[in-house]
Amino acid sequence: MIRESDEGQARAEEVEDFVLQSLFHRVDLRRFSRNAQLYFAFSILYSSGMALFSLLYNLYLLRLGYREDFIGLLAGMMPLTSGLCAIPIGMGSDRWGRKPFMMAASLLLALSQVGLCLITRSTPLLALGLLSGISPAMVYVNHVPYLSENSRPEDRGTVISLAFSTYIVTSMAMSLVGGNLPRWVGDWMGVGLDRPEPFRYALLFGTALTACSILPALKMGEARPSRGPLPKEADSASPDLVPWSILLIFAATSALRGLGMGLSFPFFNVFFEESLHASTREIGLIFFCSRLVSMPSAVVSPGLSRRFGAVPALFSLRLISGVSLAVLGVTGSLPPAFGVFLVYSIAESMATPQEMTFATNQVSRAYWGRGQSLRVTGSQLSAAAGSVMAGRMIVSAGYGFTFGLAALAVFGSAILLLAKFGWHYQE
Repeated sequence: MIRESDEGQARAEEVEDFVLQSLFHRVDLRRFSRNAQLYFAFSILYSSGMALFSLLYNLYLLRLGYREDFIGLLAGMMPLTSGLCAIPIGMGSDRWGRKPFMMAASLLLALSQVGLCLITRSTPLLALGLLSGISPAMVYVNHVPYLSENSRPEDRGTVISLAFSTYIVTSMAMSLVGGNLPRWVGDWMGVGLDRPEPFRYALLFGTALTACSILPALKMGEARPSRGPLPKEADSASPDLVPWSILLIFAATSALRGLGMGLSFPFFNVFFEESLHASTREIGLIFFCSRLVSMPSAVVSPGLSRRFGAVPALFSLRLISGVSLAVLGVTGSLPPAFGVFLVYSIAESMATPQEMTFATNQVSRAYWGRGQSLRVTGSQLSAAAGSVMAGRMIVSAGYGFTFGLAALAVFGSAILLLAKFGWHYQE
């Protein structure tokens, strides 16, 4: 008994050492190119504005008198435009470079956010939602190819995971700040949190952060030539033969995953406030904790993929994510819902960078922009449809049914990936 206990403790210590070593080895940004470092700076500022809007904007809409049906409709506008613009953006960035699109993304999103803060009528809000969707498409399509082009092949998985971790850390900080910012603004203005004004000025602060992201974007250089050999499957790709089977399978898995996100993600904050009666400060703390546990998970995720294989790791993580979504929708108390949300966040943060790296490594560099644009198109168009459907379903059928459908979509993406590549697939 004692020997088994000692062996178990030794295994636990090995896992802990593996996590810590992986974490500290990967956070040394000096290992990476100047372009990659500048992208991290751009991402911090750009994601700060996005994170504040993600946390507070739906709560702001509730105080303007809107319900979940309109919130879902507006939430679907951004991914709709992102999906429609992704392919032409990918073609343009392959021809003219990634930097112009990063710069345009900063300016366009900041201008859209100003309008979303100052205008309250439904029709102009929907138009601004459509306009704002062009900006994230420019970033989503270009960030993986840009980082891949500016890193060594052996560092590619690490730098993509670090970029995702940067987003998580930024969102974590903004969740903590954003959860308290309306209260601070309300105290300064002498206005209660049942009014929209404290939320409007908090959102304008996020808009200023978004606008500042243009500064590192201006200093970013274009991609360097590819360094080192390409993956073996990519080497076999002919410039004249587009690997459509690979590109379309990842577009399809992204579409199913996007549908799951659209049915759930825009409504997490509304769910916690409306169904579980959490305060704005508690919602900010919930999102902060979810990012806190997600950051180290994303950083060590490449090690998980190398140890167990990309397909088994992705399949298992997507199953955990789907089950967590289904359970969250039927949870009626804040403490257990908080725990389930943390599990969901960990699984998503580990799976997302792994899938990005896995998809990138399956094709040659000539198809990186095209492949990423197809994935973004599939993900964003289905997310738009999911958001619009979810707003209506939540009003009529509740969160349990809606989040359950989201879980089925996530399960579908995992099954499709497994059916294509098989459990024992090796890169």
